[in-house]
Amino acid sequence: MEWPHRPGKIHVVIGDGGLKSLAAIPFLEFLYSRDVQIHSLVGCGGGALIAALVAKETPFKEIPGLISQVYNYDMISHPDYMSIFALLKVPFFSYSPTDSLLQSEKLEKTCRDILGDVEIKDLKHPLRIQVTNLQTATGCLLDEGPLAETVYASIIPYPLFSPKSINDQLYVGGAYSSTLPLISISRRPEDLIIAINILRAKERQENNFAEFFSNSLLRSFSVAQLAQRTIAVDYIAPEIYFVNLQIDGISIWDSTKTDRVLSEGKEALNMQRRALMKVIRSSEKE
Repeated sequence: MEWPHRPGKIHVVIGDGGLKSLAAIPFLEFLYSRDVQIHSLVGCGGGALIAALVAKETPFKEIPGLISQVYNYDMISHPDYMSIFALLKVPFFSYSPTDSLLQSEKLEKTCRDILGDVEIKDLKHPLRIQVTNLQTATGCLLDEGPLAETVYASIIPYPLFSPKSINDQLYVGGAYSSTLPLISISRRPEDLIIAINILRAKERQENNFAEFFSNSLLRSFSVAQLAQRTIAVDYIAPEIYFVNLQIDGISIWDSTKTDRVLSEGKEALNMQRRALMKVIRSSEKE
């Protein structure tokens, strides 16, 4: 059944939650199955990877397996000793802003293998990816540039992984500036933003320093995100429908928990599908 559409455009924003951003998949699959016309996809971190795969028209059933290739414990298990020696000022080792505590090559290669050699502007679906400029500490929504490299930059918790140079600028994780980028999406009051927000949850005991560092960053970012969310609700023109997802006890790097994350996303969808479709159709009565 095809639902009537509101006259404005619909934008879907997927927040950063690492592996837990997979909980957005049931919502996206539901919207596409109802022929809801999504004008643009926006993502940060894990949400950026999912948005990129959807924008590339990757079948939904394949996405969990691809996400687990990026978010797994092996990615955070290989220290970059050369960079660590440089950071510690060991003689004969020189520091560079691109140094990192972990080896970054495998994560970069995996992003390239999954996303291919594609430019963002060449995708059939408009896509914007949240990153943070390392030199200026400002957030940016990139809608052009190499897809794989931009997604990699959006994902990484620096300095665990090396920043990425794109168009002569060094970029790091989008979560440093906004885990759920809302403010620059649209200025049209008739538009609707569906914001899939991965709430900071109670994590289980971390296995190593890298996991502890990632979780600590995400917890600290939640404070800034609450302030940004308040500003977005009060000052931007479009209506915002929040899908708030809290998934406790799962590490953002635990690829063995993909089924549970998807299951919790489906449960959340079952509770919200009526409200979600109501807000999509609401302007038809205005």
